[in-house]
Parts: sequence; structure tokens; C-alpha cells
Amino acid sequence: MKVNDRSARKPRRHAILVQLPLLLALVAFWLVLWGHVDVISVVTGIIFSVIIVEVFYLPAVDLSGRINLWWTLVFFVKFMYRLVSASFIVAWLAFRPAKPPLGSVVSVQLRTRSDFILTLTAEVNMLIPGSMVVEVDRMHSVLYLHVLDASTDESVESVKALALDVEEGLALALGTRDDLWRVNRDRVRRGLGSIGQSPAQKKHEAIRDKQFAHDTPVVVKGSSAGASTAKEGRA
Repeated sequence: MKVNDRSARKPRRHAILVQLPLLLALVAFWLVLWGHVDVISVVTGIIFSVIIVEVFYLPAVDLSGRINLWWTLVFFVKFMYRLVSASFIVAWLAFRPAKPPLGSVVSVQLRTRSDFILTLTAEVNMLIPGSMVVEVDRMHSVLYLHVLDASTDESVESVKALALDVEEGLALALGTRDDLWRVNRDRVRRGLGSIGQSPAQKKHEAIRDKQFAHDTPVVVKGSSAGASTAKEGRA
């Protein structure tokens, strides 16, 4: 009975640890509103923060627990370049002597299944001038972007490539090994090379590739009844 009680407490402890940064941020915000720090304001801030977290509960977003400083620096440099270049492009579209640009809503299918990477990818695309996230399909990891001057197929594909590149950069800098495996699986399918191939990442991807091949159904030509399906690797 005690073992079951301990195992039941583990998810609760994990949820508390995940919500701890939010609690601290709410307490800090409460203290800023009061304008001074004393025992009463701190205690009341903690009480109200706990009430807010419990009443307005949101699903906890699990962080990857890893950060690659090199890829974070690379991502920051690329982001600043895109930020500046997109600003000049939007300014040119606003002042050029021509018709207003034709905007489009572009759907971008992301590869990762992490709420953390999905949120950051949406936020980064929101910060780049000329694009705005109008909807997020969390269940299928799809972003819907409203983009200026996306009237041709080439410009639409360019928007998709930019959003996917943002996702790749975030997966390299902050994502889990499984996030990076999903990105690399798509890159290989498109004829591109894998990225972030450390020894640990290669080992993880080899294991996940075997699992994926084992669970993927394939069509096996059967009798006159038609085609039957079997698990790949079991046929």
C-alpha cells in the first residue's frame, strides 16, 4: 500500500516542479504590483499564485532539459539576420510604387510533436516582420501563418522552408533527441543530410528507426480477397 502511495505521489511532485517557475513568476508579478516586499505581501502572493495555478490549470509543458550553446548561438545569429532583412523587405513593400502585396495564409506541417518546440516556433515566426501566426493546430503540429507577398508557389514554399528551418534550429538548440530524430527523418526523406549527429544522437536515432520500422504497416499482396496489411519487419 505504501508503494502505491509513493508511486501516486511521483506525478504530483513532477507537476509541482514543472509549475514552480510559473509560481515564482506570479509571486514576483504580485510583488511588483504591491511595490514593496514584506512578509504579508510575499505570503499573500504565494497564496494567490497557488490559487491561480490550481483554478486556471493548464497542461504542463515538459522542457527538454538540454541546451546546446553552439546551436543556440547559431540560431540567434540567423534569427537576427532574418529579423533585419525582413524589416527592410516589409518597408520596401510598404513604400514601393506598386500595388499592395497579396497576402496568403500558409499551413506549415511541423515535424516535432513537442508543445515546447511548437510554441517557440510559433513565437519566433510571430517576431519576424511580415508573418503572423493566425492559428495553431496542437494535435497535428500545424502552424497557419498569414504572410505578406505570398502570391506565388515559390513564395509559399519559401515561407514553409523558413518556418521549418526555425523548427530545426530550435530542435538543435533546445529540443530533445526525439525532436531531432523526427527532423532528421524528414530531411532524409527529402534527400537532405542529417544534422546534429553526435554519438548519443546517432544511437538514439538507430533505436527509433528500428521502432518506427517495426510499427509501420506495409501492404502485402495476398489472395483474391485483396491486399492484407502486416507490420513492417514481421512480413
